[in-house]
Amino acid sequence: MTSPRQALRSALVVGALALTATLAEAQARTGKHPGVATLDRTVQPTPGPLPSFRAPTWTRTRLSNGADLVVAQKRDLPLVAVSINVVGGTHNFEPASRLGVAGFTAQMLSEGTTSRTGEEIADEQQLLGTQIFAGVGGESGTVGFTSLASKLEPALALVADMLVNPVFPAEALERLRGRALVSLAQAKDQPNTIASNAFARVLYGDEHPYGRVASEQTVRAITREDVVEFHQAYFRPGRAVITVTGDVEPAQVRAVMERALARWP
Repeated sequence: MTSPRQALRSALVVGALALTATLAEAQARTGKHPGVATLDRTVQPTPGPLPSFRAPTWTRTRLSNGADLVVAQKRDLPLVAVSINVVGGTHNFEPASRLGVAGFTAQMLSEGTTSRTGEEIADEQQLLGTQIFAGVGGESGTVGFTSLASKLEPALALVADMLVNPVFPAEALERLRGRALVSLAQAKDQPNTIASNAFARVLYGDEHPYGRVASEQTVRAITREDVVEFHQAYFRPGRAVITVTGDVEPAQVRAVMERALARWP
């Protein structure tokens, strides 16, 4: 005997099959899906309204040490982002026999200063709730951070110490050198890296800075003295543009910068 539930289920299945057959017949007859609007793909859709954009206001001044300071106000969140950019990266600035020294210099800024160890820098960064970054590109190096706007001064003091008073410990250099050598060895099995390096050499030539890439030989040749010399030559205020964006006042930022970077030669 069929239960009421089974009977209802059978009826629903039969109804669904009938509806499917009806829709299929209608589509076959008209070539259209019933209930679906026809889209004329020969007519370009009407563009919607342009999104509104309002560029933040910004000011540009020069600090007493010669660094340019650009401040843009952005009030939607109580945050601040600071980027100290210097002219000096992997292209045109690294000696051909020391390719890789620019990257080592940036990475070692967080390894200790004359007043803080690398561990103390990491601990203070966590206590402040700030995120510090340092790196180099082809034409420039960057040191900076993001933090709460209320923590601008202590966070900047920490980064300024890293920028002005790094000690570049020898053991940190050896650790970074080991990592770099492992990465270079792994790159030999990566088709994209192989193709990119070959393309640069073919396009620019081995003598052009853009055609050179770091190798195991150049990385092994880098000494602590090379790192110190690169830092002294390129991480200087006269080569720097400092950008600050966030919930700040330009006059306040300038005063904080003058105090924090007063000893940056």
